[in-house]
Amino acid sequence: MNNIGIFLIVVGILFLIIGGISLASGIKDTITYMLYWFMYLISIATFGNILLTIYYYYIMKDKTGPRGSTGPRGDMGDIGKDGQCNTNCRNQICVKGIKDNIVEILNNLEKNDGNYNTDFTTEDLRNLYIKEKINSMCQSTEFQQLIPYKGAKNLIAYMSNIWGKVAEDLYNSGGVNYFKTIGAENDWDWLEENPWNEFKKYDIYYWGMTKEYRPQIKDKCDNSQVSKAFNGGKYPDHRHLIKNKGKSNYKNPSSKLDKYSIISYINTPTNFSSKQSSDGSNNYTNAYNNKNKIGVKIYNAFTFKPSVEIQQKYETGNNVNKPRKLKPMSYMIAHSKNDNACVKVNKFGSVSYKTCDPYDAEQIFTLKYDTSPNSRMKQFKIINMNTNKEIKHNSSGITTNDKNGDLYRIK
Repeated sequence: MNNIGIFLIVVGILFLIIGGISLASGIKDTITYMLYWFMYLISIATFGNILLTIYYYYIMKDKTGPRGSTGPRGDMGDIGKDGQCNTNCRNQICVKGIKDNIVEILNNLEKNDGNYNTDFTTEDLRNLYIKEKINSMCQSTEFQQLIPYKGAKNLIAYMSNIWGKVAEDLYNSGGVNYFKTIGAENDWDWLEENPWNEFKKYDIYYWGMTKEYRPQIKDKCDNSQVSKAFNGGKYPDHRHLIKNKGKSNYKNPSSKLDKYSIISYINTPTNFSSKQSSDGSNNYTNAYNNKNKIGVKIYNAFTFKPSVEIQQKYETGNNVNKPRKLKPMSYMIAHSKNDNACVKVNKFGSVSYKTCDPYDAEQIFTLKYDTSPNSRMKQFKIINMNTNKEIKHNSSGITTNDKNGDLYRIK
């Protein structure tokens, strides 16, 4: 190899000399001839130096010099400002936390199935539907609004826990390939029911989506059988009549329904627990007015099971299969002494109490949390979603106001 290199160098030098002589053959003046050779040799040397510099760089770029002995410790520098995690930082921590939890769960499931050689990583999570869903939730307004209440760490842990359950359901029904497939969405060769239907019962599923995101799902039913049982798992239109000896009886609710509402995160862990309504069908949470300590009862409108009379009302005539016009974080406000009577606000802002009916848009409220630093989202205003009016208490009971409602707090 060295001989070939020497040979090429010699040939190159001879070629340059012959080329230089050939170019200078027409120069007659001695001074001009000397200047020519001077510039010619400088040009060749410059070009050669460039080549040698490039060669030297590629030879030396990955080499390190010998490490010397440790020198004396320097003086302590000035203390810097406290760092702050901005919105984008929290968003990325949220995304990473959820993905890491999914990866850990999938690896454990794979090992439980005997696939010990599988090492699923975040790079293997290529399903764009899952990745975009995580991103939209972590970048949502709802996520930012709830951070001050218990901090980003607890909120991310809450979301990761739900995603962990969803990941397990997706794995059990679709296998690990569902997570690795880029274009897989709701359509997949599921072994059982589509696991996304369960996820859609959670409030957080709708974070980051537009205000028209709530799907209008209608059940198919036989109108002649008023007491026919409906599929309660088909979100969000829950109907729970069952047939028993020719009578329509109310089906006992699942004690796990509260887990779908974000209020379960807001309320837990604290020093209170939800209570069961007098008919044993629903759970409510107590809240009180900060100003006069008057109490109200808050129902999760998504999972609320109405009375048989209300249920039958929407199973006959023009109301058959009428979907609930609800959005995530939708609630009903019950009377402090009668948990079967809920606040109803008409289009003029007048307040009345009617039998709790989640199909009635005038009975649906949302909670707007106070985000001031001293509040830390422990108190909120109650807003009627149909009129956008805020409620307040006076000596005669609940009234409404456009933008000056009372603050309430969970007991």
